[in-house]
Amino acid sequence: MIYRFGDLELDDQLFELRKGREIIPIQPKAFDILSSLLDRHDVVVSRAELMAKVWPGVVVTNDSLAQAIMAARAAIGDDGEEPTFIHTVRGRGYRFVGPVATNERAEPARADAGVGAAPAPPSLIGRASSLAALRDALDAARLGRGGLCLVTGETGIGKTRLVEDFCAVTEGVHSVLVSCAGPDGAPDLWPFIQALRMLRISGAVLGPELDALADGRVPASTLSDPQARFTLFDATASALTSAAKTRPLLLVVDDLHLADLETLRLLALLSPQLKSAQMLLVAAYSSTTPRLPSFRAAMSALAQEPSTSVLRLEALTRNDVAALVVQANGRALSDALVDKLFEKTKGNPLLVTQLVHVFKAEERVGPGGGMATSVLVGGDGIRDTIMGMLAALPESANRVLDVAAVFGTTFPLAPLAAALDRTNDSVLGELDAADVARVVTRMGPASYRFTYPLVRDVLYKRLLSSERARLHGRAASALEKHVGDSADHKRVAEIADHLVEAAAVGDVNAAVDCSIRAAELANAAGDHEAASRYARRGLEAFRFAQTPDNARRAQLCILRDIAPSRL
Repeated sequence: MIYRFGDLELDDQLFELRKGREIIPIQPKAFDILSSLLDRHDVVVSRAELMAKVWPGVVVTNDSLAQAIMAARAAIGDDGEEPTFIHTVRGRGYRFVGPVATNERAEPARADAGVGAAPAPPSLIGRASSLAALRDALDAARLGRGGLCLVTGETGIGKTRLVEDFCAVTEGVHSVLVSCAGPDGAPDLWPFIQALRMLRISGAVLGPELDALADGRVPASTLSDPQARFTLFDATASALTSAAKTRPLLLVVDDLHLADLETLRLLALLSPQLKSAQMLLVAAYSSTTPRLPSFRAAMSALAQEPSTSVLRLEALTRNDVAALVVQANGRALSDALVDKLFEKTKGNPLLVTQLVHVFKAEERVGPGGGMATSVLVGGDGIRDTIMGMLAALPESANRVLDVAAVFGTTFPLAPLAAALDRTNDSVLGELDAADVARVVTRMGPASYRFTYPLVRDVLYKRLLSSERARLHGRAASALEKHVGDSADHKRVAEIADHLVEAAAVGDVNAAVDCSIRAAELANAAGDHEAASRYARRGLEAFRFAQTPDNARRAQLCILRDIAPSRL
C-alpha cells in the first residue's frame, strides 16, 4: 500500500517515506510506527497495540515507543506540541489525523508467491555471524550459563538494528529491550528502571525498595552512600536473575555509551552473577561518543569477566554493499558504481543506505543500473547523518576538519597547521580527538586521512564558495613553504591545483605559472601524459582572469597538446 498525506507518501513495500522525488530518511521503528498509524488513520491506536505491532514478542517500555514516535514526527516534520498529523491521546495512545489517500500496489504475479503474501521485511545484510554468536549465547543462557555480550562498533555500523532484529527472532524467552537514551531529566539507572517496570508488569513482586527504584523515587542519599547503594544494586541483580529462573530472560540495553555512572556500577555488579543464571544481557554501545570519561575503562573491566563476550561489528564487505544497494534500491547498480560507493563509505551501512536514497531521489539510476558516479554527495539526510557523527567533537576540532577537507581525503599535519596559523601540537590534539571518534585515522607520523571519504566530501561541500577558495589559497601557501624548491612535478601539481581552486578570489597568474612549472617538470621527466593533464588544469584558471594573458595561455596549450593521443 502507498499512503499519501500532506506532501508526503509512505510506501510500505519499498520501506520508503517520500516527498516528491526525495526519499526522506527515517528510522526503521519510526517507519513501522508511522505505517501502523496510517493503516488505521483517524482511529486511536493504543500504546499496547503499537508495541505489539512494532516490537512483536519483545517487551519494551513506553519510553521506547515515545522515542519512536518522536523520530516519526521528526521525519514528517510534525510538531509534538502542536501536531498536524500524529496526535497524542493522553492515557490512550496515538491517532493519525488529516486526509490520507491510499493506493494498493499492483504487483506482477509470481509463481512462488501465495495469495495475499505480505512482503518480507528487509533482511540484515552482512551480520549472519553476529546473529549466530548472539543466538549461541542465548542458547547457553537457556541452559543456565548466562553472560554479558558487549556489542560495539562505530556510528552507523548497525548496532541498534542488530540487537532489535535479534530480539525479534528469539523464542521461548522473556525479551526486554531498553535504552540509555532516555528523555530529558531521566533519573540515574534509567535502563534498569525500565527493566524493573517490565518485570512488575509481567507479575513480579519487587518489594518496597525496588518499587521505589522502578518509580524513579530513589533518594540521592541512597546512591551516595556506598553501603546503601550496594544493597539496592544487589537487590536489583537478584530480582533480574530470579525472574530468569521461571523463564529465560534476555535483557538488551541499547546506547550504553550514554549511561550514567550508577548504571555502569550496577552493570559491573550484575555481570559476574550472570554466569550461573538463565539470563543473557546484551549491551550495545559506541566507544567513540561516551557520556562519561570513565566509560572506556568500565568497558575494559567488563570485558575481562569470564562470562563476558565482545562482539565488534566491522564494516560491510564490497559484496555486502552490493547486496545492501539491491535491498535499498530495488535493483542492482553497475559494478563501477558499487566500487565507488564502497570507496566513499568504506562499508558503513548507514552511509551506504543514505547515499542510495540520494541517488534514488535524484533519479540518476537508469534501466541498466547506470548512474553518474560524480553524484556522490547530496540530500539533507546524508548531510545530517554526517553532521551527527561530528557533533560529539568540539567546535575547534570541527574547524580543523573543515580545513583538512580542503587538502583532500588525505592531508599532512604540518601544512594543515600552517594553513590554520596554529602550532603542530595544538592541531595534533584536535586530530587525536577526531581519531578517537573514528572520523580520521593516522597514516604515519605526519599525515592523516578521513576514515570515510564521504565525510570529507560533505565537509568540503558545506563550505561557502568564497571561503573554500580562500582556504585553497592558504593550503597552497602552506604546501609551497613545506616542500620548498626541490619538489617533483607531482608536488608542484598539487600546489597548482589549490591555486586554480583559489583563482576566483586569488591570483590567476600564480595558478597559471605554477601549472606551467608542473607541466614542464613532468615533460622533462618524460611523463608527457601528466604534463598534458597539468596544462589542462592550468587553463581552467583563465575562467577567472579579468585580463587574460594570451602568451601564458598559448604556453599551456602547447604543453596540453604534448600527448594528445594518450588522453
